[in-house]
Amino acid sequence: MKNDPKLLVWFLVGVLLLFCPVTGQQPLSSPIANGGSGSGGAAGPAGGDLSGTYPNPTVAKVNGSTPGGTCSGGSPIVTAISSSAIPTCGSPSTPPNGTAGGDLSGTYPNPTVAQVNGAAVPASANVLGSNSSKQLVSATAANVVSTFSSCSGTQYLGADGACHNSTGTSNQNIRTIGAGFDGSGSALSSGKTVYFTVPYACTVAGYNITADTGTVSFDIWKVATGTAIPTVSNTILTGGYLALSSGTALHSTSTSLFTTTAVSANDIVGVNLEAVSSATIVSLVIQCNAS
Repeated sequence: MKNDPKLLVWFLVGVLLLFCPVTGQQPLSSPIANGGSGSGGAAGPAGGDLSGTYPNPTVAKVNGSTPGGTCSGGSPIVTAISSSAIPTCGSPSTPPNGTAGGDLSGTYPNPTVAQVNGAAVPASANVLGSNSSKQLVSATAANVVSTFSSCSGTQYLGADGACHNSTGTSNQNIRTIGAGFDGSGSALSSGKTVYFTVPYACTVAGYNITADTGTVSFDIWKVATGTAIPTVSNTILTGGYLALSSGTALHSTSTSLFTTTAVSANDIVGVNLEAVSSATIVSLVIQCNAS
């Protein structure tokens, strides 16, 4: 029997079926590769963000980065995790701490501003300005004067530091100079003169005359500021006077009788009652637009 070839073949087939099932899997009693058990769980050393060995590895990293240090009182506290963030110590309710940097000085949580855009804030300055690097600098007196004197005419300096054209009306430039004569109920007589100083520069643009009755005419005298009042030799009218010959009021925009319409700041002006008839109270108001 031991020399029977058929029996030897069947004996070998039985051994193969016992240790190598037809499915190609290892026998249930055989260990899994790398020393695993027959229960089918993973085994062997862990890799990637894990350390230790299967089936009980530990998390050693997050997205390839290792959290640093140990927080007081226990394990690190994760405050934020993104594709590149590393868990750190702290919690949302914990204020920052440590030494402040950049434009700040001192320590957190109560640092102080020491500079702006890398430049120290001036220790003492009446006026602060800024430069092209958006840093605070001390403004010199020349800077301030040039800023406020850069506007001309009716322009004004805006909050943005630029000059803007006034949007007001021309009425804002209208000024008046003149004089009145009152006889206290009695008829006025000619020859009286009222003197005054004009504190601003202006240009004559017309005049108004009123009288309670009768007729009246005025002469205008003017001299530059100084130590003497004007006289008839300083008249600025030619070819006649400013006169009301009918009615009780006259408004005129004509300046043809004036030899000059320019009035300089602090000029001294005299309004002379050149002639009057029957009137007990009269007035002359000259429109002189500021320049």
